[in-house]
Amino acid sequence: MFFKKSAGRSFFLVDDSDEVESFARLDDLIETLRGLGIKFAEIHM
Repeated sequence: MFFKKSAGRSFFLVDDSDEVESFARLDDLIETLRGLGIKFAEIHM
């Protein structure tokens, strides 16, 4: 997760090929992680 001073938050996944997928909403990222079979993730802010 990255924060941009003027644009708010962005959430990212990087695959084995170093391709980056960007998500505007954390919920969308979580849905994708679940689709990959990840059942548990811990988020610290």
